[in-house]
Amino acid sequence: MIYKIEDIGQNAGKIWELLRTYGEMDLTYIPKLSGVPNTDAYLALGWLAKENKVKPKIVKPKKPQLHFGLK
Repeated sequence: MIYKIEDIGQNAGKIWELLRTYGEMDLTYIPKLSGVPNTDAYLALGWLAKENKVKPKIVKPKKPQLHFGLK
């Protein structure tokens, strides 16, 4: 599949708004709540990380989870 930069940027905007509204959340919830498919959400999170807009955090309850929040 070929991804357009514009599409990745739009998905990044959706995810940024989601995190701005609800705060830090587990990686598995981001695609579901944003309505962005998994692979596209991961690309968008990479975009946001490159722009230094999000911060990943490893949380260790019973099994390690990756949470994202805004910087």
